[in-house]
Amino acid sequence: MINIVNEWYETKKNVDEMVHWEKPALKKWESTVSKLFPQKAKILDVGCGLGREAFVLSDMDFTVTGIDISHEVLNQVKTLSSQKGYNITFDWYKKRTYDILREAQSNSLLGLKAPYINAGEMVNKGIEVSLAYNGYIQEGVFKGLSYNAGVFFDRTRNELTKYGTDYIDSSKGLIYKEGLPYESYYGYEAIGIFKDEADVANSPKQFNDKTLPGDIKYADISGPNGVPDGVVDENDRKVLDGRLPDFEYTVNLAASWKGFDLSLMGQGVQGVKHYASGWGLRPFYQGSPISQDYIDNMWTEEHTDAKYPRLYFADLGGAKNQRESTYWLYNASYFRLKNLTFGYTLPKALTSKAKIERLRFYFSGDNLLTFTKFPQGGDPERNYNSTKGTRLVYYPQNRIISFGVNLEF
Repeated sequence: MINIVNEWYETKKNVDEMVHWEKPALKKWESTVSKLFPQKAKILDVGCGLGREAFVLSDMDFTVTGIDISHEVLNQVKTLSSQKGYNITFDWYKKRTYDILREAQSNSLLGLKAPYINAGEMVNKGIEVSLAYNGYIQEGVFKGLSYNAGVFFDRTRNELTKYGTDYIDSSKGLIYKEGLPYESYYGYEAIGIFKDEADVANSPKQFNDKTLPGDIKYADISGPNGVPDGVVDENDRKVLDGRLPDFEYTVNLAASWKGFDLSLMGQGVQGVKHYASGWGLRPFYQGSPISQDYIDNMWTEEHTDAKYPRLYFADLGGAKNQRESTYWLYNASYFRLKNLTFGYTLPKALTSKAKIERLRFYFSGDNLLTFTKFPQGGDPERNYNSTKGTRLVYYPQNRIISFGVNLEF
């Protein structure tokens, strides 16, 4: 195994065209590999995404897709591949989408709603990495223990490359602008809650609002001339981060020993933010009750260092506390134990007496644990495509606990 990897590694260094995986280079590579490993290698076109070709050796436990890899990385791959049980996969992709169906841009003087047209381009690119290991203990206290572990990592980036004039959708708190991710968050920077009348008087004027202590305070970051002007208005909006996650990941673990079996799967998202300001957070909205968390942490004259604005009925005091801003953008990173299964299979020596081929008892649980800083009552997994005004509370993910029997004759 290690000899094959070494020969492949040395040969790869002499094939400069591998960087781009163009068809002529791919044929040359196929010819080179075939000479080294007759009836052992083949080139696959996996047919997923732009320019995504994969080179696979039947005797190797890894896949390399259409990008160049440094010698240092290859050294690590060689080392892991020489260890029986490892499986490494690395994918890189880049996808260009054009003729996006969108509403045409028009002047408001037109007096009509603009038609939908096919225009605009975007690029999605990213990497996917998976690492898996299978093991078996052949001696010692845990002799016969079979186990495996796997991790999957995905990082995706999006860019709007052709759109036309910048378009701001204030109703959703989004901006469409070339060079930014599609539907980027766009709004105001909230810097707290006004503590008292003196705080209101000594702060930049907040639009033409009747600002009261206990209302949300927005930062004055710009003006008509591009510098702070002592007034918070539409010139103080900016692109807000968190529309796309830093990465997503999945973890799988499993083991079996002397009839016992255990498996679990967890998934997570890191570095993403979601809007949540409607039903579930807004007091008395559509007849909903006020939460205990809001009661304990809202602004009052005795509690000025507050988490939530002062109490209003249903509308949070109007637009002044409902504007698209960082105040209503929450950290939606999470890790969730999606499934845990534990079982025991009776020895066949016992079950065969009753003419039973296999008898297994098991426990299974779905959505047992979630670790997140998302507001209580919300589910970051359900709130994934949020915009301004999105509700916090949706029908929750069911937590399912079950016990069962597998019986085979």
